[in-house]
Amino acid sequence: MVPRIDFEPSFIYDLVWKELLARTKSGKNYPSREEIFAYTRKMKVYWNKKKRGILEEMALVTHLKWRRTEIPCFVVGAPRFASFNAFSHPLTMHIQDYQENPELFLKRLIHELIHNLFIDNPDLWPEDYLDKKYGPESFDTKAHILVYALHVHIAEKCLNKKKNIVHTSEKHGYTRAWEIVKKEGYENIIREFVEYIEEKKKRSNS
Repeated sequence: MVPRIDFEPSFIYDLVWKELLARTKSGKNYPSREEIFAYTRKMKVYWNKKKRGILEEMALVTHLKWRRTEIPCFVVGAPRFASFNAFSHPLTMHIQDYQENPELFLKRLIHELIHNLFIDNPDLWPEDYLDKKYGPESFDTKAHILVYALHVHIAEKCLNKKKNIVHTSEKHGYTRAWEIVKKEGYENIIREFVEYIEEKKKRSNS
């Protein structure tokens, strides 16, 4: 079972961001509700065209399970910037991503959906393993090593894309996580994670 991704505009999100951005250029040019609805429909169509096997493969390769049957994806008109990027919970995307390039939208959506798979399995998040292996690294780095490794696997397995399509953030922690994935190899990182959670499952069942 995999969840259905339910794309929907968020009136509350946009109301808040319109007020916060009212005195800026972004606030004056804030997309209309009609435009946001139109891009929401485009995002849904594009995802339904590209989604085949992606959510299934995420669960299969990690030995994790999707716990939800539906994940709302809120679509906002607010521009993407450092303090308000796409995020996983609640799953939130910007129309700007799709406007710039539908492939960028898909890339960011997959990234956030990987986070959601781990959110669905909180008891199997390998915090102690990550702390032991990558202790000196920042929280952002440790939180994204597995995300990037899995994203590379999905890009190559389901989308026939190269590794360099995965990383887009300029934040240091994210960049550092990407460097680690390239150095250690995404296959090795995923394999070690699966070994860890299988051992954790055995301990919890004994």
